[in-house]
Amino acid sequence: MPERKRLASICCILGLGYIGLPTAAVLARDGHRVIGVDVNAQVVATVNEGRIHIVEPDLDQAVAAASPTAPSGCCPAASSRS
Repeated sequence: MPERKRLASICCILGLGYIGLPTAAVLARDGHRVIGVDVNAQVVATVNEGRIHIVEPDLDQAVAAASPTAPSGCCPAASSRS
């Protein structure tokens, strides 16, 4: 069987908490371009600095290795609640 070429994709992760941040780090490690979105601007700033805001073994190394670069601007989340 011929070797299949693996294509990198662009992934958007909504929420950079205990599920989203490790998922984003694994995808980035595997060569995907990852766009992380979170409603908390401080979380985004922390991740953009290559640091983490949650306690998860070895995640700090994975995030730092991913060389995060993201737009620094953010906008408030809209609410559909009345």
